[in-house]
Amino acid sequence: MELKELKCKNCGSTLEVEKNTEIVTCNFCNTTFSVETNENKAYQEEKGRLRAQDEKRKEMIDELDKKTKPMRLIGKIWFIVILIIFVLIFLTILYNIVISHNKSNNMKVNSFNSVYELYSGKQTSLSVNQVLKEVITNNNKNNNHLITVIYEDNNTTDTKVITDINNSIETYENYNFIYYNISYEYDKNGYIYQVKIEK
Repeated sequence: MELKELKCKNCGSTLEVEKNTEIVTCNFCNTTFSVETNENKAYQEEKGRLRAQDEKRKEMIDELDKKTKPMRLIGKIWFIVILIIFVLIFLTILYNIVISHNKSNNMKVNSFNSVYELYSGKQTSLSVNQVLKEVITNNNKNNNHLITVIYEDNNTTDTKVITDINNSIETYENYNFIYYNISYEYDKNGYIYQVKIEK
């Protein structure tokens, strides 16, 4: 059995212990302590070296973080600015599409209605005849948007009945022009859907 000498860490007495002993109790002062072996010492040194590396790495990361923090903040601000610009561009394009669609739709509505609205209010029989001809043309071509004619006891979209009404419109009474009042009703999309003619 191979022995080695150690000094007690408490009282300094010389002790003889087996070479591979890890924990020793002093015979003089009863202090128990661990024996530093080469392996134990190497382990502690390596552990310390790794801890020092970790601390150095953490210091470098902290230093780099301090240096790059303003740049990262500027980067975030630029990202937000660019995002806002893209959102504004998207909203502008969307707005222009909606406006364009509405203008196009309004043009269609105005184009459709203008044929009739030209003859609005107090009109002669010639104007009534023209309006009824336009209604007949529309109702023959456009089944999705029929216009109702209201005149005396008639309330119809039938082109034959409207033709009969048109033929029955009188021009004179006692050598004086007969005037008619033409008014319109509009649907929810703004299109004329009803023509009312009153003598």
